[in-house]
Amino acid sequence: MTGRGGFTLMEVVFAVAIVATALVALQATVAGSIQSAGTSVNRRAAREVCRAKLEEILAGAESPDGGGELEDRPGFRWSARSEELAVGMPERATEVVTVVVVEVTFPVFSDAGGAAGGAASSSSSAEAGMETISMASILPFEDGQAQPGGPR
Repeated sequence: MTGRGGFTLMEVVFAVAIVATALVALQATVAGSIQSAGTSVNRRAAREVCRAKLEEILAGAESPDGGGELEDRPGFRWSARSEELAVGMPERATEVVTVVVVEVTFPVFSDAGGAAGGAASSSSSAEAGMETISMASILPFEDGQAQPGGPR
């Protein structure tokens, strides 16, 4: 019997090594995708929270200078600050508007690379594993306050 069918030990070892390498690479890819998806979900939630807080401030339900933790979202923190900004032409009398800036800091998963969606409003924080979303708006004018474009 000279032509027995089957695999040699070396062929089996090489096949197992190839399959093991492929499984390790696949596991790393899946883990990275899961981390990226988790960060994307947190980024979207942070944008929604930021928008909601800005709307609350504009409606007068929240102070334009405040902040705190979010009870329903662990690891999420928000802060708001208002600042006066002079607008208009340098040669003419300028008007002053009050701008409120809301920032939401939220956790990101490590090794979740890639550019942030809405990169203009998203930035990495000095804290490892945290990211910040910012939104701003002009506060409505109060009664008795000069309106833009009004008489000068």
